[in-house]
Amino acid sequence: LVRSKAGSRSGVDHISEATGDVTIVEGIDVAKDNVGEALKASVLDGVAIDCLINNSGIYGGGMDSGIQALDKITMDTMRETFEVNTLGPLRITQALMGQIASPGGKVVVISTGIGSIGDNGSGGMYA
Repeated sequence: LVRSKAGSRSGVDHISEATGDVTIVEGIDVAKDNVGEALKASVLDGVAIDCLINNSGIYGGGMDSGIQALDKITMDTMRETFEVNTLGPLRITQALMGQIASPGGKVVVISTGIGSIGDNGSGGMYA
């Protein structure tokens, strides 16, 4: 599932280069509560899933570190970041639970360096 195939910082679509048994479903917004209905209307409806990888994440406010300071960060930016980074994987997993292969199906949640406690060298970023 991808929000946009060209959603990387570079704007280049690398995901379409994926090989193997890969299905790309574009336009799914993990920040919306209706993500389950959107998935049911997609080509994934009823497809057995061996491994669900949750790799959704945003850097709240974009790359403008000036709005990341504690005295500048807004509640709206924090909410948007929480909706995508925290509730997004939960929404997707709940919506697809019935399709995860049993036995042996896997759910993987991937974070980034920004979300790492052990590698928090950037500091001062809040969303």
